[in-house]
Amino acid sequence: MKKLQDFAVGFFILMVVVMTGIAIFGIWNVLTHDVILKAYKTLSLISIATFGVLIAGYFIDRKTNEIEPANPVFRSIRYFTVVVFIVAVVVLVLLGVLSIWEVLSADALAKALSSIGIIAFSSLVTVVFSLEREHSKLIYGETNQTPTGFVALIVLISLFFLVSLSW
Repeated sequence: MKKLQDFAVGFFILMVVVMTGIAIFGIWNVLTHDVILKAYKTLSLISIATFGVLIAGYFIDRKTNEIEPANPVFRSIRYFTVVVFIVAVVVLVLLGVLSIWEVLSADALAKALSSIGIIAFSSLVTVVFSLEREHSKLIYGETNQTPTGFVALIVLISLFFLVSLSW
């Protein structure tokens, strides 16, 4: 079940990256509204299925309190996410400054700030899910029990995706 959960979280992180790209392309008017909406609904449905696998895994194969070794891929994903976040923020701040000094259009500042917000949120989600798969003490605390707050976060994100599907 651990391998299936690792795959599900890895797939979800990939969906977060794709959704981030779609959102940023939408902000910068590269994609049309119809394409964004259909892609968002499709990826939301896939994410809900991923959450189902992740939550089901908490209730299967949890007979002992032993911590299984963490998959090292998630540590690499976490580090890579932080580096990409830093580089993206620097580039987008540069675009914002160029917009303030009227080298770029006035829309560039709002688009840069919106892009920073999207990248920050997707980085947060990616890092939190990576920390969970690494069995980090930030998520689990001193005990090795299923983190109730993390499961609640998954349920809230799933509800958000379900509500957004009705748009």
